[in-house]
Amino acid sequence: MYLSLMKNDYSNSIIVVCKSKNPFGKFSYAATLQDQSQTGIADTIDPFVVWGEDNKLYMFYGSTNGIHRIELEEDGLSVKENASPIHVAGLSISQDPTREKVFEGSSLFYFNDYWYFLVSSGNYYDNTYKLKIGRSKTITGTFKDKDGNNMVDGYGTVILETETDNKDVYNGPAHCSRAFVGKDGKIVGNCSSSDSEV
Repeated sequence: MYLSLMKNDYSNSIIVVCKSKNPFGKFSYAATLQDQSQTGIADTIDPFVVWGEDNKLYMFYGSTNGIHRIELEEDGLSVKENASPIHVAGLSISQDPTREKVFEGSSLFYFNDYWYFLVSSGNYYDNTYKLKIGRSKTITGTFKDKDGNNMVDGYGTVILETETDNKDVYNGPAHCSRAFVGKDGKIVGNCSSSDSEV
């Protein structure tokens, strides 16, 4: 289980991994994987761990200082020796105070020979929060939106947002926790909104 922890004054954030012999717990602390005070990457939060097509284990994480990728050891309990965080998507909040090109809540899935990269942008507390997507042929490649723009520059194709007529059932839908391909071949997932879970 991968968790993000943050100080009340936002001065530091870390990602830790806990482990258990079964999925129902009891989970115990195993290791700290990323620490803002050591890497300088603010908002070290929202970890998403996934096996790549290269049989390597990666963790995607981050928010107001960009989303980063780092390789983990095969057991998922430590960072790969000599691995460093690589910026893969989103601008920092100092570059875009509106948060339109600032991403968080990474989620990835593989479908029809592509990796799809879901991110959230806008303000999590209002109707500007939305879900965006890009894709790449490889998990370590360059993720781009449908127009070919690079996600590292803050681009992404909007796939879920509040309707402009404000008649949407859900206000500010984003922060997808997991998306996957069902037995019927359809892509399904869930996300939260400013109001509730979707």
